[in-house]
Amino acid sequence: MINYQSTTDIEWAELRVTAPAESEELVSSCLSNFAANGVEIRDCQTLIKSETPDHILIVGYFPKQDSPQKQKQLQAALSDQEGTSHIDWTDRIQVHSLESEDWSTAWQRHFYPIDLTDRITVCPSWERTLPDGDRIVIEIDPGMAFGTGEHETTRLCAQAIERYLRPGDSVLDIGAGTALLSIIAERLGASSVTAIDNDPDAARSARENLIKNSTERVETLHIDLEKFDSRQHFDMVVGNLQTHIIRDNWRSISSFFSDRSVGIFSGILIEHESQLVPLIQQQGFQVIESSRLNEWLLIVVKKDAESLSPA
Repeated sequence: MINYQSTTDIEWAELRVTAPAESEELVSSCLSNFAANGVEIRDCQTLIKSETPDHILIVGYFPKQDSPQKQKQLQAALSDQEGTSHIDWTDRIQVHSLESEDWSTAWQRHFYPIDLTDRITVCPSWERTLPDGDRIVIEIDPGMAFGTGEHETTRLCAQAIERYLRPGDSVLDIGAGTALLSIIAERLGASSVTAIDNDPDAARSARENLIKNSTERVETLHIDLEKFDSRQHFDMVVGNLQTHIIRDNWRSISSFFSDRSVGIFSGILIEHESQLVPLIQQQGFQVIESSRLNEWLLIVVKKDAESLSPA
């Protein structure tokens, strides 16, 4: 999973952290807090593999001149964090210089057509794939935003949207990234889709992908969630977000639900289920389905206790 923020044409270095899988979210958050210009997760499932089978490699990208200082700051932060303070990080954090390259297109060599569900294929524009029968083909050029279809959480969300979306539904996509899930919702029959993201690079990438796919019913907004006041309910609310973002913003997220709305959320590590599900249940919501893929969890929620069957 790659979560890019912004880049400039300067010399770069990788700050590589070898970590136990259970510390992925904490280490990633620390790197982001230190203003990494990208955080990449490498494990046995990703295209670029971790070199240690029982660990993951978390890579942060920094200007080369800042990397030694960031290395010391990260080591100190992880040594103080509950959950990682017992680990000796001295030899686990390393700096690697990178050769100059065009960062706006470097990711292209790792992106190829993916069958996201039984009906949906995602492909880059430079490897155009023609639809086969009633198969849906979506062109996505991710640029510096997350959401290409490679990551497990994107796949889980796409499959859940396919199961639960009803023709004519209105959809809110929170943290839309490339707008892949928004485009899927429109192609599956949503009457309107609102895609919001607070990352300007993501908003730009989303707009470009909407044009590539000739969407007519998707609106993309560059806005913080807490500032988004739609004054309306949505039939479906989708969020492929980290656990703490869902948890800390649940009051805002829940305001978009009506009694018939369904919510689809992933980006949740299985081990964090107990941090999120009780909170949602305390707020009057019921988890009507949960799905797992490797270490990732997806939950489908509804405002009342009545069971909802897939469309």
